[in-house]
Amino acid sequence: MIDELDESLRELLTRDLPITANEIDIAFNQPTREWASRLSRPTLNLFMHDVRENNRLRTQQPYLGVSGSNGISATISPNPVRLDVHYMITAWANDPGDEHRLLGRTLMVLYRYHALPQEFLTGALLDQDFDILLKVAQYDQRDIRRDIWSMLDNEMRPIVDLTVTLAIEPYAEWTVPLVRTTDIGFGAPLGVRGIDSPVQVTDRFFSVGGTVHSPVPFTHLSVQLVELAVPVTVAPNGRYSIRNLRAGVYTVEVWTGEGAPTQHTIVVPSPPSEYDIYL
Repeated sequence: MIDELDESLRELLTRDLPITANEIDIAFNQPTREWASRLSRPTLNLFMHDVRENNRLRTQQPYLGVSGSNGISATISPNPVRLDVHYMITAWANDPGDEHRLLGRTLMVLYRYHALPQEFLTGALLDQDFDILLKVAQYDQRDIRRDIWSMLDNEMRPIVDLTVTLAIEPYAEWTVPLVRTTDIGFGAPLGVRGIDSPVQVTDRFFSVGGTVHSPVPFTHLSVQLVELAVPVTVAPNGRYSIRNLRAGVYTVEVWTGEGAPTQHTIVVPSPPSEYDIYL
């Protein structure tokens, strides 16, 4: 993935600097003295010197997606890991003025984008659920300029710091049945010291949901629970849900905006498919 990120940055800079006829090289080398001595033309070097997780973007909330033709299963995967990839950008030429012009043009290009444009993404970068963010010349508390050149055994020159934030998904997703009925019980909690008898549930509430199916399209749909005289939450695709029901038999009234309302009986609790209504 990181090699694809390198190639995306190369393509962006080649187009927007712009670079024609190979007048400028774009490299990703460690800028040591020995490497610099072999350069034969102006070079823009993006040295990747650090990769670390962006803890500020970390979340424990998993991704949940409905799958299947009937929407009866859910795909769950942990949230991707967000990584900050740090590049040290330097310009190399025989004349310092040429180096400064090259750095200036590079800054102008990178500041135009808050994220890598989609047309430059390839491979695994195309499947990102997040923008691949660019942050330019913002060092925060990570200033490596004082020591980097002595470690590289080279002469000091200007550095532009580029931080690219991307997502990786090292976890396998798993598919589970979609939860369509919720059972909430109230009673003595399990494992409480001093309670030897089995748990006695004193009251139970259920949340149920289904789909209103119609042989003809409808532009309006209202659903009401007759016994409680309350409206029911219903989506444009006919999905409805009812919460906080005790066990029992209920009447659901459906009106599509034409003709008379129709009434349908549901039994709580029941298998999830029993809550679907066919007009």
